[in-house]
Amino acid sequence: MIKNIFLDRDGIINEIVMRADLVSSPRVISEFTFKNDFLNIVPKLNTFSGNIFIVSNQPDIARNLMDIDVLEHINIEISKVINPKEIVYCTCDGGNCGCRKPKPSMINQLIDKYNLKKNESVIVGDSVKDIESGINAGILSVFLETDYNKNQIVTPNYKIKSLNDFFQLNLF
Repeated sequence: MIKNIFLDRDGIINEIVMRADLVSSPRVISEFTFKNDFLNIVPKLNTFSGNIFIVSNQPDIARNLMDIDVLEHINIEISKVINPKEIVYCTCDGGNCGCRKPKPSMINQLIDKYNLKKNESVIVGDSVKDIESGINAGILSVFLETDYNKNQIVTPNYKIKSLNDFFQLNLF
């Protein structure tokens, strides 16, 4: 039974931002918009008796394309809607970073910090990096298939087309 949900942020909680043909994150608060799909599951998340974590790569900080104050403001907006146990970001821009997904460090650090069981944990994401991060951490993975990622080659435990489907997976 799942007691710990790890959510990616961009594409799961909020709408992605398309920059030319690139899937991107909001860089200013005016670009941050909750996904309707996410808002539909907020009541279920808010009554979930386990832990909810947010784990997200945010390299635009290191690239000087986004200010840390914007990231913190987005955290406040998210916390007005759900109450995650913790929000963890990797603000590095690749390279030798030890925490950037698909590496499992953000997940593993939270599992260690809160003494969680991996077999009671799942990550929900919309990218190959999210799913690989879950696989690398040894937890279940759920891939949200969308128009912008449907051609990605990914091997999650589950694929869903709507976040509403997540609660129909018989994991709880």
